[in-house]
Amino acid sequence: MGKFNPQDKSSSGPSIGNPTPGVVPARVARVIEVGEHETRWGVKDLLYIYYSLPTRLIDAPGSDFDGKQHMVRTAPLRKSSSDKASLMTDHINILKPDAQELGELLNQPCFATIDNNDVQSGNEVRTYTNIIQISGVPEGVVVGELDTPQFYFSYDEPNEDIWNDMLWDRIREQIKSALNYQGSAVEEMVLRLEAMNQA
Repeated sequence: MGKFNPQDKSSSGPSIGNPTPGVVPARVARVIEVGEHETRWGVKDLLYIYYSLPTRLIDAPGSDFDGKQHMVRTAPLRKSSSDKASLMTDHINILKPDAQELGELLNQPCFATIDNNDVQSGNEVRTYTNIIQISGVPEGVVVGELDTPQFYFSYDEPNEDIWNDMLWDRIREQIKSALNYQGSAVEEMVLRLEAMNQA
């Protein structure tokens, strides 16, 4: 076993390719609020919507994800009920126009237009899958069921089980780096969990 080199970015385990572009059936699998962050438009309260793609399965023999549905994340969306906010126009109004809370978006079906683009990162080129557009489901078309647990993580009413069991390190760090983290319900939950673990 060689020494750990933090500059070695080679993947541990089989790499997972990107889903083939196109217009594909999708369902909302996750909604994650990450708090307030600095953006090019100032400080915004942000969230992500994750769409699972029942007809785009991962082909990565040897990986735990082999045969599972690909999942595509939106760009950061501003948590706003403004009629001009992309959360409303591009997602809620298509998925569930009468939604009273974000958790109601879970498992909602739609069609997603996805495309892949390459981004230069240092010496390597990484391919990212982007959601170009969300549209309604054509009449008579059935969108396959999710193959992953669905969840909504609320910044104001955080759930301990979701925090511990469903979120991953990178998204937890993003949540904890929010400008409104100090004094938030999430911080209170995290401190309580840490105290319980030390007891």
